[in-house]
Amino acid sequence: NVEGGGGLDLAVVQELRVSIERFRACGKMTMSWAASFGDGGTGNLEYLLASACQLVYLQPSGTVGLMGLQAEVPFFKDVLSRWKVTAQFSGREKYKSAMNTFTETGFTTHQKENLESLLDSSFSQLVALIARSRALP
Repeated sequence: NVEGGGGLDLAVVQELRVSIERFRACGKMTMSWAASFGDGGTGNLEYLLASACQLVYLQPSGTVGLMGLQAEVPFFKDVLSRWKVTAQFSGREKYKSAMNTFTETGFTTHQKENLESLLDSSFSQLVALIARSRALP
């Protein structure tokens, strides 16, 4: 049962998929079951893990919530300013943006580009792995 995901992230799911694929390569049958994939939210990782199995069972009234990815980044510059605190960091490269959370009020062009690239890459991996597992073009 893969329902709920248990706080799994993409890297952990990819590692688990490799283990399932090795198990399948030994001639063993694999199957997964869920009441829903992403009931009321995203089921991307749960379905990605389940799709590594030969058989995927879903409760007849269940839902499959495959959605795009999103990222949330907090910015604290204004809050720190209210406390009369100024964060001081030195940035090494324009795409090194960890300190932006404390020094900016929103995304810089490079930070936004970097985050979008990360999300696009992760989503492409998700789609490719599911398609390969389900023998889709």
